[in-house]
Amino acid sequence: MSDNSDPNKLHRELIYLDDYSQLPARAPFGCPHIVDIENLSEDFLQAEVGIPELVVTVLYKYRPAALRAFLDLERPEVHFVRHNGGRQVDFCIQRQGRVVKVHKSIQSNIHAIDNLQIGFLNERAIGGWVERYKYRIDASATGNWSPIHWQGGDRQTYHDQMITRAVPAFAFDVASMRVWEIEQPDVEFEWFGGLLQGRGV
Repeated sequence: MSDNSDPNKLHRELIYLDDYSQLPARAPFGCPHIVDIENLSEDFLQAEVGIPELVVTVLYKYRPAALRAFLDLERPEVHFVRHNGGRQVDFCIQRQGRVVKVHKSIQSNIHAIDNLQIGFLNERAIGGWVERYKYRIDASATGNWSPIHWQGGDRQTYHDQMITRAVPAFAFDVASMRVWEIEQPDVEFEWFGGLLQGRGV
């Protein structure tokens, strides 16, 4: 985590949790950590939160089995899809091999899940997203992830620092949506764990 000894430093520390043994709080920045997302505040917007933290925390809070499947790179594909009322896809995590994609809020003029099958998300069939990130797992899923690409609306970048700079606001929005909560009205989930698949679990 960051060193807050400098009062002019914008970054604030997140509280890393030791809730999952494979993702220890002491692991260096750049590796995924379970974070204390329940105590969300505006400080989250300036915290050193990364896409790895967001992905593993959401999956863990949704269902630890989903996180276990995601971290197991012997499973070639893992997908977590949240949709509202069976029509509107509003959040998605995908891992295909070592490539991780995170998407938020499909654009309102798209028919969201007409072509969605369990375990396979056809991005071309579904259409555009308001914001999305693409990262690469360097070696182990519990180790360092490297940013590849960010797209938000008509803007996009492949520059590492610009990608990571955009993450805190994105993570704050996703956390505010509480996308992991099962017991919300008109919300459904689909997840595919590579070797096992299920619907609404």
